[in-house]
Amino acid sequence: MSLSISPVGVYITVTRSGFSRGGAVTSRPATRQSAFADTDFQALSRDIPTDRTVSLALSQLSAKATTLNQLLNAVDIPTGSSTGFLRTVQSSNSTKAVGQALAQATIRSYSLETDRLSSAKTLQSDVLDSSDTTALSADTHSFTMTVDDIDYTVSVEVESGDTNKEVLDQLARAIGSVSSDIDAVVSESERPVYSTLPGNLTEKVAYLSVGTSMSGSSPEFSLADTGSGTIIETLQLDRSVSRGGSARYALEGFSGTTDTDTVSADNGKLSIQLLDTTGERVTLRVEAALGPVVQSVTNTVSAYNNFISWLGNNSDTIDPELQAGLTRELNARALDLQQIGLDVTSGGKIRITDQFASAVNTDISTVRETLLGNDGLFTEIAKPVQDIVTSGAKPYARTYSSSLSIYA
Repeated sequence: MSLSISPVGVYITVTRSGFSRGGAVTSRPATRQSAFADTDFQALSRDIPTDRTVSLALSQLSAKATTLNQLLNAVDIPTGSSTGFLRTVQSSNSTKAVGQALAQATIRSYSLETDRLSSAKTLQSDVLDSSDTTALSADTHSFTMTVDDIDYTVSVEVESGDTNKEVLDQLARAIGSVSSDIDAVVSESERPVYSTLPGNLTEKVAYLSVGTSMSGSSPEFSLADTGSGTIIETLQLDRSVSRGGSARYALEGFSGTTDTDTVSADNGKLSIQLLDTTGERVTLRVEAALGPVVQSVTNTVSAYNNFISWLGNNSDTIDPELQAGLTRELNARALDLQQIGLDVTSGGKIRITDQFASAVNTDISTVRETLLGNDGLFTEIAKPVQDIVTSGAKPYARTYSSSLSIYA
């Protein structure tokens, strides 16, 4: 809230942005217009949602976006021109595992349990102040890098005055040049310094991570000081942060491992992607394409329509541009959607007609391209929805900026 007094009157500006709410006016000129100012200011303030209201709306937005995002990700429309021999895979938990089936795959169910996902072996240096001068002596520091029992001699030249960040960058380049199977990456961030002081002062810190390019148990590698200098020991790159290993799963009771988090079944006609450890059993069902496609799209459209309705009913707390942007994407594809039996209503929603099931049965490739193609409706809808899920709903809070002028 800001208050300014000029020869012609009093100007009161109420601004709301995110979770910041204007305070109360502390001074007003003693004129007969004061009662009028109080009345209009109070009315203006009542139009601005409270922090509690905004927080609740953002929580609801996050939950609804998560539900819609899961349905969008679960839509599986097989490739091909007809559904006669096409298959689709339904997962009882699409956050744990999903699948794709080729034409003529066996129609049946599979039970899956995943104990562990694959991971890459990783070594990590000590976390150092980026701008501090390195503790390493000015010298040529040599060490041995072993990759699958093959030894490579690597050297790094440290000069007087080099900073920790400069040494780590040079070391990363040297290690990365040895083998394409090994990645060396320097990460930089900020950490608090004297966090109890006002302003929470921070400093830049950096560390080096060395790991296999692929997850799984191979290739095996290590670093060791064997030449001049002690660069590996000093930076603590001789310790393992992650040992790496293959994913471990059981499909239909038969145990197996994979370095790629991908499992093949039915003579290669079924491919299963492991996304997370299951905790409890996940069921994957291979089905004829028509029924599951229609049902999956129907469920997704229903969730989308509910999402649009909710946005319209909460435009006082959620940025209206979110709903407007989704509606624009829908209207831009109205003619294409109509060709596959999906009508766009005046309220920015989708209505499924009887023609949709026919389109799935006779021209599923067009249905797939219209909904899941690079410029497909579901592809574009998923972008802001995914952003809410991954980055949080707070940026979508509506911003208010209003002014009230009172003349004396």
